[in-house]
Amino acid sequence: MAKDLVLGIFVDFMGTDGMEMEGEMDYIQARFKEYFPNIDFIFKRNMTPNNLKQTPVDLYVFDWGGVMPGCDALTEDIYNALIEQIGEKPNTLFMIWSSFSKMYYEDELRQAFPKEEDKKFHNVIFRGGADEEDEFWKAASLWIKGE
Repeated sequence: MAKDLVLGIFVDFMGTDGMEMEGEMDYIQARFKEYFPNIDFIFKRNMTPNNLKQTPVDLYVFDWGGVMPGCDALTEDIYNALIEQIGEKPNTLFMIWSSFSKMYYEDELRQAFPKEEDKKFHNVIFRGGADEEDEFWKAASLWIKGE
């Protein structure tokens, strides 16, 4: 019998695509069940990057994108914690879920690692938009199935 996979989910309070935060997390869970029907997932919702220090996960979906003005310091702290966890957990797949999150992630990564060669993580994939959807699910499948 296959091992259950623990999937942590963290989304901002603004939601996405007309969905509120809870709706977005429901959507993420449904997509993973749809793409991987033979895998039993244990979903851990509202897991900040700092929660990953105490709670191990196999997969981590992160969407902290189009937040409201005035959240700059909070956003920077969250992305710094995310980058730290990506480096500390090479066996966890980190999935950046939106184009805004990808943009913020890449900006914080440039600040954390000015040298291009220092900012290469093998355990990060991006789901930026509809044009990246197929590529995202293929990459996720390769990681999850160990291919």
